[in-house]
Amino acid sequence: MRFFDISYIACTLWSYPLSYIELAGTLVGIVAVWLAIKQKNITWLLGLINVSLFFLLFYQVRLYANMLLQVFFFITNIYGWYSWHKQNETHQKPIVLTTYMRWRLSVGIVLTSLLTGYCAQRIHIYLPQIFDKPASQPYPDAFIAIASMVGQILLTRRITDNWYVWIAVNFVSTIVFFKQGIYLVAFEYLLFLLLALKGSWDWHHSKQTSK
Repeated sequence: MRFFDISYIACTLWSYPLSYIELAGTLVGIVAVWLAIKQKNITWLLGLINVSLFFLLFYQVRLYANMLLQVFFFITNIYGWYSWHKQNETHQKPIVLTTYMRWRLSVGIVLTSLLTGYCAQRIHIYLPQIFDKPASQPYPDAFIAIASMVGQILLTRRITDNWYVWIAVNFVSTIVFFKQGIYLVAFEYLLFLLLALKGSWDWHHSKQTSK
């Protein structure tokens, strides 16, 4: 269908041709993050739609690590929906990691991102039938993918530290997507950065008031 083709333009914003798939994915994603901040279960349903659209978008702009990341997101959105439902039944409030666990996660993210970036840089050599062109910005793309996986897992468990991870992810993503020429997605991740800051504040406050 033409709707899923990045060349199928919905409108032009300040000389930027905006595709239907980028527009739809962006709007759904913003609403999903807002609902996550509010700890609403429906965020996971919108997340399924968002990641499906972005899978197709990232393939077309050759951000392969981010493309494959959407598969992980699809699975964790289903799990998150189930997990939050169970947590709501027990009235579970957000929890916080220890300093030791934060350091372990940080080191793990950096090392795994370097390894993934190395592989992404050569994926067109390993799998030329699928990836006929070299990956764009493989190391920043890999960091976004790995850190997003960590942030998503923490989010499904209602761990407040997920927002700190998303702050880093959204900052790097804004730069990467702007350089890649998908400007509305870059703007979306700038909004995500602001929303992550709000999410961190709101969830921390929620934990404090639950004591």
